[in-house]
Parts: sequence; structure tokens; C-alpha cells
Amino acid sequence: MQAQLLPSRPCAHLSPKCTSVASRQQQPNVPLARVSQWQHTLHVEKSHANACKAKRPLPATRQQIQRVDRWRVHLCSTTDTASSSQLESVSGASREATDPPKKKQRLSDEEIAARIAESRQRKASLPQHSCPSCSKPLLSPRNIYKHVARCCPDVMTDPQAWEQVLCRDVSRGTPVDHAAIADLLKQASAIEEVSRETALHWTFRSGLKDEEGQLIRLDASEVGRRMKLPAPRASRLVRAAMRAVPLVGDDITGSAQGEGGPGPLVVVHEDEDFVAVSKPPGVLSCPTHRFKGGSMVNQMITYMKGQNPHVLHRLDMDTSGLLLFAKHSGVVPGVHKQFRNRTINKLYLCICMGCPQEDYFDVDAPITHHPAVDIARAVGPGGKEASTSFAVIASNPHAVLQLGEGQAVESSALARFMTAAHDSMVI
Repeated sequence: MQAQLLPSRPCAHLSPKCTSVASRQQQPNVPLARVSQWQHTLHVEKSHANACKAKRPLPATRQQIQRVDRWRVHLCSTTDTASSSQLESVSGASREATDPPKKKQRLSDEEIAARIAESRQRKASLPQHSCPSCSKPLLSPRNIYKHVARCCPDVMTDPQAWEQVLCRDVSRGTPVDHAAIADLLKQASAIEEVSRETALHWTFRSGLKDEEGQLIRLDASEVGRRMKLPAPRASRLVRAAMRAVPLVGDDITGSAQGEGGPGPLVVVHEDEDFVAVSKPPGVLSCPTHRFKGGSMVNQMITYMKGQNPHVLHRLDMDTSGLLLFAKHSGVVPGVHKQFRNRTINKLYLCICMGCPQEDYFDVDAPITHHPAVDIARAVGPGGKEASTSFAVIASNPHAVLQLGEGQAVESSALARFMTAAHDSMVI
């Protein structure tokens, strides 16, 4: 029985120069040497295929599959000269060369969570370093050098010392000199504090005054010019210096209510995670400046004995109702996610001018800034999406809510009316 060898064909995944080494001659029998040559050829093609997986549009083309099938037919006719094990090895090699690459097994959620926990535990065991300017946590010495050189290069008064400590070649197993790194960062933190005080001085206490005799606040570019720093770096210094000013704590007993201060703090609910307080009308939820009080946050600072509460949401100044604060940062992301996904229902009682025609209706319209009043909001294009459901509790088309010149409806009177309406409402 004669076996005819296939003509030479170029590989589908390589250049035309890569061709098989099969002969075009016809021979009566296929010796064992020829089978070994085919094995070598398939091994080479398999190696080229593995190297070119990223460039191949398909794992195996139709021509390759047909060629391998023909090889198998011709190899089956050489059983008188080649052993079955050798033929099976050649057939297996051809299948491996043409089969598509196996996909990596996807990790389960438990395995992913275990790897994340292991990585966090390993990082927590390492000495912690942070940037003296932005307080970003940094681990490796080279990352510390790169970040500080990009974020606050002015604190690197001795660049050679920084390079010697942080950029030296450390072989595997050699301990890192964390004490020297801590000393460098401590010196940098001291320089950062001085730079913040200087930036704050030039911003608010430069001595320049306007025509009315008021001190002028310099912008970041002018502060940077005086400190010989870039404007973004000067702006970050001013913001960091202002954040370093501690917030003011207000009285929570209500003794300063007659002097324009807020009333006593009314705690509605408290547990190990949250504190819910009753906000009266006319009081801000957050202060307008760090050294100014008169807000619910300032009262909460006194209530929490100097600790800053985590603000979860806000209410307008003329709106009364429940205000929720978090005691620690662990519960903040979950609550914020609920507010974003609108899974928290908020109920408001309000007085409006005009009588709606329907007792129940929905308003789905974007809310943006009022064109004339800075603190007011209005429906307009480009605003934030808002969806509100209304239910009319009571209405009187003959009543007139009229405000005279220089007069205003007291917030306390509105609050009493809203409380009475809430008590009469049946759900």
C-alpha cells in the first residue's frame, strides 16, 4: 500500500515563509524517519501557533482542520512501517496544534474575596507611610519617591538624600530601612506645615486692601508667585491649611437661642452607628465656614464630644425635619448608596400657593439654580433629575396667602401649621 504525502502549504497564522517540510515525492512506504520528521514539523507548528495566539483571528482555520484530517488518513495507511503509538502521538500533536486555546477557569466570588482579604492583610502588616501633603498611603520606597516628587517636590530639600534612601537597589530578601524613610517624611511634614501657614497668611492676611478698606483675598496664582510655587500647589496648600482649622462646637442646651443661636438639640434616635436629630427651621445643616457656628453640624460636634460627625444628607435652611448623622465612616458608603439609588423614602409637609386640581400627582422634572435668587431652586433644563409624588392633605381655594412689603411668614408659624396637618393626616 502506498501513501502519498501532502503538498507543502503555508501556515494560516504565520507569514508565507513558514511552510511545512513534507515532501511532494511519492514513496512506496513511509519509514519511521519520515514519521519523526512529521512529529518535528507539527511540534514547530504548535510552537508557532502558541506564539501567535494573540495575532490569530480564529483558533484554527478550516484549511488547517482539513489538512490535519488528510494527514490522519495518510498516516493510517503506514501501519506496516510505523507503530500505532507513534501514529497516535502524531495525531495527538496535530489535534493540539489546531484545537482552540482553553479558557482560564473563572474564580468564584469566595475565592476572589479570599484573595482580596489576603492582600489587605499582607498590606496591613507592612509599615504604613503617607504623603506629607495629601496623606495618601504609600508602601514601596520607589512609589514614595515618585509620588512626593510629583505631589509636593518643594518638601524635598535634599534630593540626594531622598534618592539615596528611596531609590537604592534592594535585592530580594534585603530589609527596607523604614526608619530612614520615616525620618525623611517627618522632616517633610514639618516643611509642609510651615508652607501651609505661609500660604494661609498670604491668602487672607497679605495686608492689601480694596477701596473700602477691606482686606483682599489673594488667589492661588498670586500666592504661588509670592511663595515661588506653582498655582495648583499653592491652592492645595491653602485648602489643606483651611481643613486643619478645627470646626466650632455650639451650645446644645439652647442658652444662646435668644442671641440668634440655635435652640436645644433634640435627639430623636441614637444607636452605635447613627444619630437622628430634629432640625428646626431657620438653622443651617452645615456651617458656611470652619470658624463659624450656628449649624446642626456644630451642635453635633459638641454632642459627640469634639468628634466630627459624618453628614449623610442635608435639609434646606427653612426646612424642618429629621437629620441623620453617622458616628463612624464604616456605614457612610451604604447609606449614600441608598440615597443615590433612591431606595430611601423622604416625606415632606409643605404649604404651596394655588390649589392643585388632583389630590395625588407626580412631578418628574430637573431642578436647577434659580436665575434670580441664589439660595432658591427652580425647574429648568440641565438640572439634576428629581421625581416627587404629591398628596394634597387639605386645600382652601378662597384663602389668600399675602405677604406685605417687608413682611414674611414666620417659620415657627409654618412649622406649627405643618405639625397640625401631619397629626390630622391619615395614612
